[in-house]
Amino acid sequence: MNSKIAGVLILAILGMLLVNEGNGQVICPSFGDLLDMGWSNNQPSRGNMDEFGVYDGTPFILKVGTYPPVKSWPIQYTSGSLCFDSEEPNFTFYYFSFDTDTDIHLEVPINYILQMTTYYQVKTYRRNDNGYFTNGYSMEVAPPHPNQIGAVVPDLVIKFDGAYHDCSWDILAYPCSLFVTTPVIYSPSALNVNIKGESYVNYNSNSEFIADINGGSGVYGIKWSTRNIFSQDWEVRKQNTYPSKSLVFGADTLYYYDDDVLVQGKQES
Repeated sequence: MNSKIAGVLILAILGMLLVNEGNGQVICPSFGDLLDMGWSNNQPSRGNMDEFGVYDGTPFILKVGTYPPVKSWPIQYTSGSLCFDSEEPNFTFYYFSFDTDTDIHLEVPINYILQMTTYYQVKTYRRNDNGYFTNGYSMEVAPPHPNQIGAVVPDLVIKFDGAYHDCSWDILAYPCSLFVTTPVIYSPSALNVNIKGESYVNYNSNSEFIADINGGSGVYGIKWSTRNIFSQDWEVRKQNTYPSKSLVFGADTLYYYDDDVLVQGKQES
């Protein structure tokens, strides 16, 4: 092989590598599409400004920490996205996201803040057309602090199966495995609720109780009742046939939760 041909081949190979590397710079959807331009409180408002999300190409159900399982939200690219395709402007994918900020963007729209560097159990699963639940994945996720990833905004998106999807930092310098444990298969069981809180409330004191819901369809009616330890009569503290908040996507109403699963209890004199 003469030097001229060899030189052309080297340039061609180098060009292919550069093209591949360039293509790898744009991940669709990007973390910005999901965490900065996700749904806000009121449609068609966009701008959730969250830091952790889960993404998939088809609908799924997500459980994070003690937040109730929720149905993923459908979304399309904004016209300003690098992934936007004018020939397919209504291309739809699915996500759900949470905030880690403790001082800004609260309740936009989820009022459940993940604490940085704290591990949360994350579970994914699906419900098929026949109403049966199908397997998903379970993993532990600790949203990073900016100081752990080079002092940048800690935006992280993982896939339905727990694999890395996209982030705001140099993933080679700070691998996803530092913040997400190895996923395992999760088999959703029948709906169950574990009440987290004190076993009783002392006289003239307060306590917060959380209904930790696992399994189910993503829509739960909540009813809280309390009673004095010496009484047989229950007093309804809170009752919601449906969650108090929702977003409407065409014919589908997808619910999410504010403090529906919380109740403040106080023993009276």
